[in-house]
Amino acid sequence: MTLTYFRTADRRDGQVVPNPVVLDRRTHRIYKWCPNTGEWHRNKPLEEDFDTPFIPDLRFEEITPAEAVEMVLANARIHERSLGWLVQERRAQPLKERRTHAELGLVVPGTKMGSRDEAVMERLHHTADWVPVKAYNANQTAAAKALASDIRNGRRKAMAELGPLEARTTKTKTGIVVEARRASAA
Repeated sequence: MTLTYFRTADRRDGQVVPNPVVLDRRTHRIYKWCPNTGEWHRNKPLEEDFDTPFIPDLRFEEITPAEAVEMVLANARIHERSLGWLVQERRAQPLKERRTHAELGLVVPGTKMGSRDEAVMERLHHTADWVPVKAYNANQTAAAKALASDIRNGRRKAMAELGPLEARTTKTKTGIVVEARRASAA
């Protein structure tokens, strides 16, 4: 993926709240962070508005991956009494329209990403393609390799239930991503 990170602003309860979005330039899809689901969701209205100049109050300010992570950590949950419809819409979004931090090349401290992540497990179950499992900082090569080894050797209980898995580490601009896929039958 060729990713570009941006800051946009939402209006919540009368206040302007900065929110990170990610543009996948290869597919021209925009994903917006939702703290209530802990995932990035495809946002078709923002895709349509991205190249439209002169929309009042809509700006896409390019930011670094580190700034996107800071915004994720600072972003409060959406108030479900006033915007419950929006959260429900995100939760009902098909899996192919959602992304994890690892899939977008982000290392977010304090997030549990890996064998217990429902979205990752569902993707591994339904595809034979490589699926990002967890992202690490560039200086955490040993930890990334250890996770990949654990996945290959069935030492991650929830993942082992899927059957034999292949795993690898891939270097990205922002660090290292551990990816897995179902092992092909030999």
